[in-house]
Amino acid sequence: MLRVHARLWVGVALTLALVPAAHAQNVDATSRQNVVGSGTADRAGAEARRQQLFQRMLADPSNLDLAFEYAALSEQVGDLEAAISTLERMLVFAPGLPRLQFELGVLYYRLGSWSTAKSYFTTVMEQPLVPDDVRNQIGAYMGQIASREAGSQSFGEVGIGLRYQTNANAGPDSPFIDIGGLEFELDPGALGVADTNGYVTARFRNSIDLAGQGDRFDIDVAAYGAIYREEDQLNTGVIDLSFGPNYNLAAIGIDNARLALHGDFSAAILSGDPYIASAGVGADLITTLDARTRLTLSAEARHEEFYDSDLRPTSSDRSGQRYGAGARIDYILTPDVALFTLLETTRTIAAVDYLSGWKVGASGGVIISIGSPTGGNEDWALTGSAGLERDVADANDPVISPTDAEVKNTGYLSAGLIVPVGDSFTLNSSVTYSISDSNYDLSNYDNTAVSVGVSKRF
Repeated sequence: MLRVHARLWVGVALTLALVPAAHAQNVDATSRQNVVGSGTADRAGAEARRQQLFQRMLADPSNLDLAFEYAALSEQVGDLEAAISTLERMLVFAPGLPRLQFELGVLYYRLGSWSTAKSYFTTVMEQPLVPDDVRNQIGAYMGQIASREAGSQSFGEVGIGLRYQTNANAGPDSPFIDIGGLEFELDPGALGVADTNGYVTARFRNSIDLAGQGDRFDIDVAAYGAIYREEDQLNTGVIDLSFGPNYNLAAIGIDNARLALHGDFSAAILSGDPYIASAGVGADLITTLDARTRLTLSAEARHEEFYDSDLRPTSSDRSGQRYGAGARIDYILTPDVALFTLLETTRTIAAVDYLSGWKVGASGGVIISIGSPTGGNEDWALTGSAGLERDVADANDPVISPTDAEVKNTGYLSAGLIVPVGDSFTLNSSVTYSISDSNYDLSNYDNTAVSVGVSKRF
């Protein structure tokens, strides 16, 4: 049963992440990639160059190139008002120029003047010859403006589904295993077993507007339950709660970034018995690198308390602390294709040293929106992802090896299809292949999982 903990949380994470992955394209578009010269010189040099340009603009007030460079440098040194006034003056000489209106929309967005920014963006979108790349960026900005003007928001989703697995209990592939240098043959009941389970999921999010511009307080609740047809020792119930403030760092002079602080609480039962309860804190720094790219840096610390039961009399050996850190990049390749990549590391300090160790992992994927083949109003989404993890224990398990600590490598490949039905229902399906390779024979297995489900948003 030593593998139950890892497979429990992996299964829950994949299930709860399936639907939200379709919306990963909603990147906060607050980039300044569009202003000439942005970020190319130090502040002192930029200020000196700005003063020179100011004198030249006085002599040649209709020179658009001078105006754009002056506006870019003004923004670089933090003088957004000067950049705006310069570009608005240029509208007198070049009325209706989309480039000017686009830059003004971005600058007003940065100031938090959503309605003015939206007005400029709308005017640009009405032009017939605006490049697709600019239209895509404006679409991302307008989405963020709509979200920020909405104030407090709530979101909920419930789902049900069926999953078939070729190795539901993560049993070893071979009946012959090496323990302490001797070969043993396992009882057939200890090997991997195929099984089917039904599952339910529930998610709820409430985002409360705070007094600060763009600040909010987020509350997230997620729950998962599964009942197996044969392997009832795997029947699972999980609930996870996270809450805390989410700050817009523009208030302290850091544009394009947010800081989310949260407290985290989780509990799970297996086959009707309490299995784990955990509590901790975490932080996420979310920064928009440009209109297509978002970087998220995360860190968390938790205490985990495991509980013994008749089926799992040594579960409490796993009790201890877990520390994690991760970096994720979301990138909009095209309006219909979003990519992501994730790097993670975890340090576990358990009550027993051979259950303590380090884990590092990398994963990535793609989300592709396609027009509904049935003529519906909402796009379908194809998803694909892959990942690798390496676990290295601190010490050897004396029952299995007198000298060697466990080193385990795991990987997975997954593909899915998400189909909106009507205004609030979604059909989900996925196929996942996972494999584990370890110097401990009991941890060598592979598994293919196929799931179908339906969820409802409210």
